[in-house]
Amino acid sequence: MRRDILFVLAGLAALLLLSLALGLAHPFGNPRATTTVATDAPSTLLMEHALIPVEVRSVLRAKCADCHSTQTRWPWYGRLAPASWLMESDITEAQEQMNLSQWESLPDEEIRTLRAEIAGVARAHIMPHLQYRVAHRDVAVTEDDVRVLRDWARGNVTQKLDEAEKTPPDAGPGDAGRGRQIFASNCAGCHSPEHHQEGPKLAGVFGRPSGTGPGFLYSAALKKAAVKWDEQSLDKWLAKPDAVVPMNNMYFHVVKAEQRRDLIAYLKGLQTSGN
Repeated sequence: MRRDILFVLAGLAALLLLSLALGLAHPFGNPRATTTVATDAPSTLLMEHALIPVEVRSVLRAKCADCHSTQTRWPWYGRLAPASWLMESDITEAQEQMNLSQWESLPDEEIRTLRAEIAGVARAHIMPHLQYRVAHRDVAVTEDDVRVLRDWARGNVTQKLDEAEKTPPDAGPGDAGRGRQIFASNCAGCHSPEHHQEGPKLAGVFGRPSGTGPGFLYSAALKKAAVKWDEQSLDKWLAKPDAVVPMNNMYFHVVKAEQRRDLIAYLKGLQTSGN
């Protein structure tokens, strides 16, 4: 009997050593190389000088920083393969998508895009991942968190009133090629021309009443507004969505008038196949 117990213990010890040895390999990247270990909570220095509201900073530190910054709290099993591989894969991918440790060095346009994506993901409760929520029971995004992030996304990077440039009445047509680039860098996180994502597909949006695209669950406010999308209404919408349809789910706006014209030219030229 004692021999059997020793045999089992020896087997478990061998498995533990093997797991530790395999944990030294990093087949999906090694975020530890750039990570500052945080024992209890992400550092209070994270985003310390970022021009964001205190309550937003608190949500991002508590709910996002473990994966989306270099302030990761590594659990004890974080060095045991294959669990370590899954964690390293998730963190590497997360840091590539958004690294809060670099927030203060990002250009304003990228920050505006990320704010909109963060708010949209929070509202849809896509993040944090299920496996992370299982291991950390206190990180689920609450409705209060969603409200804080939504209000932030609709505000200004510097917490001041952000007046978008007005489009001159005699402004010429935009450039669809530049508009395509603006769409790819600022809108593609939530929208696609041909497929519904976090936002509706945009092929055929030009000339269509708001909230009527087939197969997408629009907000009640957008459906009720029934705004017909043309150059003028899209320009106002892209400049300040809440001024066109209050209480909508659009968290992103385009400050520069020229960029709005280019983006509208691109949307106008999208094919309507698949509608």
